[in-house]
Amino acid sequence: MKKPIETLSDQRGFAIFGAILILALVTVIGVAAIATSTSERRTATNFLIYERVFYTAEAGLEHAKEAFKNTLRTPAQLSIMAIAGRPNWSFALVGATDTSFAGGVTWIANQPIDGNNYTITVWDNDDGDANPAVDSDGLLFIRSDANGPRNANCSIETLVTATATSNPIAGYNAQEGGGSGKNYTSNDATSINFTAPGFAGRRMNVGG
Repeated sequence: MKKPIETLSDQRGFAIFGAILILALVTVIGVAAIATSTSERRTATNFLIYERVFYTAEAGLEHAKEAFKNTLRTPAQLSIMAIAGRPNWSFALVGATDTSFAGGVTWIANQPIDGNNYTITVWDNDDGDANPAVDSDGLLFIRSDANGPRNANCSIETLVTATATSNPIAGYNAQEGGGSGKNYTSNDATSINFTAPGFAGRRMNVGG
């Protein structure tokens, strides 16, 4: 005898399979979205950390420049500027061993600022005098190394010199009486006193 063939009309199993498939697809999309969001957040955080470390390095460089300005404003250094027309950075190079970063002098070590810190190192350029502790051309290397969280670090290195600038000095007539038909010499009778009140507004620019 032949058995009758029964036709299945119940589709509940197919509906469950479809629901599971859709749920899996939505889960995959959700996981991918979370991963993308996490990656973007991590990237943004890392950029923020690096940006703060970069500005810390810049702050260290400005700190060093200001410290050098204060030294260059002293009468002895101003006299050197007036005679040579350039600064003498030898005061910053005491203890230097060679004209490289490794042979430089640490001026500021691990200075904290807003959760970060910076270290300032200076060294002489190769100015041909064979002495890394003596400056002979008015040029100096400064490097600021900054460190922050997550091993973030940034270094800024620059070669600097200095120029003296000030407003015109009222009432001072250089070489007064000099010129054609005059009997005065072309040299001033006395040197300028840089500590006099008339020089109170003098400025010193250190630029890299």
